[in-house]
Amino acid sequence: MGDFSTATGIATFTMMLLGRFILRKFGWGVAAMITPTVLLLTGVGFFSLILFGQPLTPMLATMGMTPLLAAVYVGAMQNIFSKSAKYSLFDPCKEMAYIPLEEDMKVCSLFHVQFLAIIWCKVLLTNFCIHFLMFCSLVYGYYMLIKFV
Repeated sequence: MGDFSTATGIATFTMMLLGRFILRKFGWGVAAMITPTVLLLTGVGFFSLILFGQPLTPMLATMGMTPLLAAVYVGAMQNIFSKSAKYSLFDPCKEMAYIPLEEDMKVCSLFHVQFLAIIWCKVLLTNFCIHFLMFCSLVYGYYMLIKFV
């Protein structure tokens, strides 16, 4: 766990140094899109290794890994790089969006975005996960019943 925190700190420090260049050269829109892009690319790699890892087994075996171990490494990289991009680029860009607003509008919009939107997103996502798990368990249960008969 200490190595993970150290790697996160090093990656965040490096991204903070690079963040100044990225913001100056490309603007805050591109800088804010780096975090979702990192999550997308590493997420595709992680789930590809989990779901479609069997064809890669011989190639990974030459490196002394299994698809599961490679997925663990990719998942660790996803956590490290996504936290780094969020802390160093996404959060400052999010706050930059409020700079041109008047003070009253800034406080009101911060409340709406940081309180109401986040709470409602968590409620809706939790609701979706519950229903999705119920659906999957029903489908899997029917599949096991058919397989058993």
